[in-house]
Amino acid sequence: MIGASRSPTPYKVKTPKEQYVLCGADILLNAVGHDLEGEATCVICGRSTRVTVAEGEISKLEPVSAVLHVVEIRSPGQNAQIVCEGSPLFDKEECLQSWLKTYKGLPGRVYSLQEYMDRASELISERVGPARSEPKKHSISKILRVMRCADCDCSPAECSDSKSAMDCPSCRLESCCCWVAPAAAS
Repeated sequence: MIGASRSPTPYKVKTPKEQYVLCGADILLNAVGHDLEGEATCVICGRSTRVTVAEGEISKLEPVSAVLHVVEIRSPGQNAQIVCEGSPLFDKEECLQSWLKTYKGLPGRVYSLQEYMDRASELISERVGPARSEPKKHSISKILRVMRCADCDCSPAECSDSKSAMDCPSCRLESCCCWVAPAAAS
């Protein structure tokens, strides 16, 4: 899960379990290659924006006036990084303009949600590690592509199967940046 948060934020996704993410951009970054439902609370007016992504396209957006401000930084030889403090999702342009009047962070770019969905696909393709070839039962010529985190080299399946951030089997960090604690049973 990209940008997973262990505490509540104005942004959450359902893929199928519900999790909080750090910014508006993270909702769409997590939708690349997955169907998901996302919800954001505007940091200016408090209204909700709901988005449904199916097969890489936004299939439902309420309100349709929603916009996203995104700050990307790139260091030499590094993948693009999203600055979450500068990447909120707003329910309408007026809220964005109000926020920009007091925003003191790095300059960003404003996107419609479908425009950013396209950009998110580009960013994720930069972060995908080399594909592994794994034989299928019926055909050795099939290729299974495994998405890996550019920061720690884990795949989402490895992270979700781990008991803790320190138990992730392929992580090259001391503590996995992708791991999220399972939700407590009710």
